[in-house]
Amino acid sequence: MAVHTNNMSDQSSIKWETATSKNGVSFKVGREKTESVTEESTEAAATSKKDFGVAVSWPIVGTWTNTTDEVKARAAITRYKLWESNAIGGKYTLQFTSTEHYNYHFYDETGDSYGVNTWSNGDRFVQYDSDEPKIAYITGS
Repeated sequence: MAVHTNNMSDQSSIKWETATSKNGVSFKVGREKTESVTEESTEAAATSKKDFGVAVSWPIVGTWTNTTDEVKARAAITRYKLWESNAIGGKYTLQFTSTEHYNYHFYDETGDSYGVNTWSNGDRFVQYDSDEPKIAYITGS
């Protein structure tokens, strides 16, 4: 996967899709354009995974942060970066690296959640608006 800077000035390798949060607010999910979706990859992502919910405390720091051993073991997320981007898709951008294929939901401190379905390992992006953007909880199925 490509490495992206905090300002995300070069987004040419990212494909953005608009989604709706739990509270009905639009947000964007980004993934590498080279990532392809097949029926087999989406079926594989849905099998043999244990559902989870894990509390986290991911503040806006703007640099890569390694996740805790618990998050790595339960959520298969090895690192994250959360920063104020003021992008078209939202004021905040969350980038994370996953090593398993899950349908993730990231909850901010307002209780709103942003869904990201992963069907391959690597980096994903979430651009969202929030009055309390810190990520407080993650679920996956």
